[in-house]
This record gives sequence, structure tokens and C-alpha cells, in this order.
Amino acid sequence: MSEGAQEARNKDFKYSRLHNSRKCSRVSTNKDVIHNLLISSDPFITGLRPQWTASPQLELVKKAKKMSPPRATIDGHGVDDDSVDLD
Repeated sequence: MSEGAQEARNKDFKYSRLHNSRKCSRVSTNKDVIHNLLISSDPFITGLRPQWTASPQLELVKKAKKMSPPRATIDGHGVDDDSVDLD
């Protein structure tokens, strides 16, 4: 294995140990970590995961660009630019 692959698995190990394992004993923690690593390395099980599609953030950015800026309000009523007297 290359060094990059080993470092990536080390990150998986740390994440699995912190978030997906029991903390009541070393044996149960190690058992849970090994099970999670075996599951994540199995090509059949990882093939069952849904594939990622386009990022939803891109869709939100497109929608945000189409939006108009909010109108200024006085006492909850919309105000037109022509009707406001700034004197």
C-alpha cells in the first residue's frame, strides 16, 4: 500500500474509534472498530450505497442568484423608493 492509502485508513480508524464504537472496554471498542473497517472495505457493501449526485449547494447558489433583494420595510409594510421622504 502507498503511504497515502495508509494515512487515509488511519483517518478512517480514528473516526470509527471516536464515533462508531462502544467505549465501555478496550475489547468492545476494538471489535467495533474492526467490524466498521471490514464493512467499509467490502466492495459489495460499499457498492450498495447510493451514488452522489450534483451538489445541492450548487442548486442553492443558482436559486440565490435569481432572488431579488428584500425591500425595506417600515412597521411591517413594504416601502417604495419614490414614497420615502429622506428630508
